[in-house]
Amino acid sequence: MRGNAVKRLIELLGKGGVRASVVDAGTASSGAVSIPLGSSKSLVLCDGADVSLALSILAGDFAGMECTEGVKRSKAAQRILNGLYDENDPAGHIPEMDSSAQRCVMVFQSREDLTPLERALAELFPESGGDIAVEMGEGRMAVVKQMNDAQWSDLVDLCLAILDTVRNESSMRIVVGIGDGKVGIRRLAASYQEALEAIKTGARFHPAHTIYVYRTLIIERFLQEVPARMLREYHGQLFGLHNEKLLNDEMLQTVDKFFECDLNLSEAARQLYIHRNTLVYRLDKFQRATGLDLRRFDDAVIYKLLHMMGAGEPANTY
Repeated sequence: MRGNAVKRLIELLGKGGVRASVVDAGTASSGAVSIPLGSSKSLVLCDGADVSLALSILAGDFAGMECTEGVKRSKAAQRILNGLYDENDPAGHIPEMDSSAQRCVMVFQSREDLTPLERALAELFPESGGDIAVEMGEGRMAVVKQMNDAQWSDLVDLCLAILDTVRNESSMRIVVGIGDGKVGIRRLAASYQEALEAIKTGARFHPAHTIYVYRTLIIERFLQEVPARMLREYHGQLFGLHNEKLLNDEMLQTVDKFFECDLNLSEAARQLYIHRNTLVYRLDKFQRATGLDLRRFDDAVIYKLLHMMGAGEPANTY
């Protein structure tokens, strides 16, 4: 507990007629009533103090005083992310946040109890630091992260490390959205909305993933805006019943792996545990049936787009 909070506790007790002092932990006299305050200090009630009265006072106000600065910081962060920031309102000001720094918002979302996640984030982002972790309701925790020279891959690695930490304690399912970097406090609300959109869009088109970066979902965000009827129509031109026999599980797995390997025949064959000529045979078969040579970039793009158009309705994102 910080010094000003301790001082206010002592003043509060004094107003209630209870005298108290702060001593080093473990130095209170035998039989004295003491309350640990952290930082190797204890609050000790003076001889003759009404213990019941003191406990009653503390029960009503201790938690609020203990967390005053943290609560103010969290509420300010919530207002910022919800687009309610007012630079003239002291309640919305966070001293540690330099308005000239670039920051992004990462949203962690789950249906389950957030306690393991809250603990992990509290350890990584203490209240005294420049980064902020705050609960946003509806099963969401948001982290306002100063980027400095961090690359997007660094942020993804950080999210993976957080998820691994939580999984060591719990099997809870968490999905993460990362908004774009913004300069200025007011613009953080836009990054928060982008993180939410990344989860919504990413979970629809890539439901097996757990981390979605807004800036990498350009095609997915575009397709999100296309009417469902049109998506079904174009998707059916390649993935309709007329190609059902061709596009069996083996062929789909082959094409997916070929794309994962950046159209590298040898690497895709190695990862599929098949001979390179077998892979060539399957791609030739696909070309004869559809007219698309997936070894050509343009044809590969057409396949990828049509395949993505078959994504289902907006997913339940957590």
